[in-house]
Amino acid sequence: MFSDARLIPWLEQLREEVPGAQLLDVHTHIGQNDPDGYRCSRKELVGALEPIDARAVVFAMHEPGGYSPANDMVIAEAEAADGRLFPFCRLDPADSAAAEARRCLDAGARGIKLHPRAEGFNLDHPGLDDVYRLADEEQVPILCHAGRGIPALGRHAVEVCSNYPGLRLILAHAGISDLGWIWRETPTHPNLFF
Repeated sequence: MFSDARLIPWLEQLREEVPGAQLLDVHTHIGQNDPDGYRCSRKELVGALEPIDARAVVFAMHEPGGYSPANDMVIAEAEAADGRLFPFCRLDPADSAAAEARRCLDAGARGIKLHPRAEGFNLDHPGLDDVYRLADEEQVPILCHAGRGIPALGRHAVEVCSNYPGLRLILAHAGISDLGWIWRETPTHPNLFF
């Protein structure tokens, strides 16, 4: 992580070259129960975004006890952030994922977060079929952790994008798990993003 002092000159240069550019961080977490010890409140996140007039997509950190209460918290905290935060619901395919996605979208979530490594699943998990169908029908984005150590992530991501052209699949961390080849698939999969 870099200090703001080192990043601000780059931001200022970008704003000079692209007048009117608006910053949107599409990968932020809030929560207090992550087993790795990470913590972040809405106030802390908004406090980091305000000085650079940025907005962010936000979702729950890893919640070993389940995501329903955490998703409710994220939606409520985003609502309290006066348009600075866009809530995504986090899902575990082993825990009624499609029903939780529908509930959260009805409550104000704007997208879906999947973390195959934390919850120990692959993108071809049968519990995700109805989630993909919902995202396809509603044209809701899915942000997926795509760090190293997730077998067949790229292959499964391409299959999902082929089968559900209305959903938008964003591979976080620049799709590093399969970046060596998956970038070649983007021309034929316009709903696959990094």
